[in-house]
Amino acid sequence: QTFNDNVINNFCLNKKVHNIKSEFFSQNNKTFWSVAITYDEILKPEEKPKQELTETQKKLYQKLREWRAGRAEKDGIPVFLVAKNIQLEEIVKNKCVSLECLKNIKGIGNGKTSKYGNEIINLVKTFYEQNT
Repeated sequence: QTFNDNVINNFCLNKKVHNIKSEFFSQNNKTFWSVAITYDEILKPEEKPKQELTETQKKLYQKLREWRAGRAEKDGIPVFLVAKNIQLEEIVKNKCVSLECLKNIKGIGNGKTSKYGNEIINLVKTFYEQNT
């Protein structure tokens, strides 16, 4: 059997997650999975973009969301730990094709830049090469 991790991902959407710990245990010849999440509630919703995205920008935004979903699945983490929607929007608006550009986006520091930066800028560069 498999576990639908969308339940956990949806739960964590409006929370600042500090730690996730999971364990398997057996009772009466049945196996269970327990998950403990340490988190803080996020009181303020993410800011909405001040300007609408163009059709081309919307396509790139969708490509970034697809990449993020695949990367989160590969890493076994919720998608928001890779990047939040507002961060993806900023990548699109700023047309980030350098690591320095990524570092200037709120919430994307050295850790995320070193882990995901090259993948993101290659995706953005390739998108614009194919769509301009």
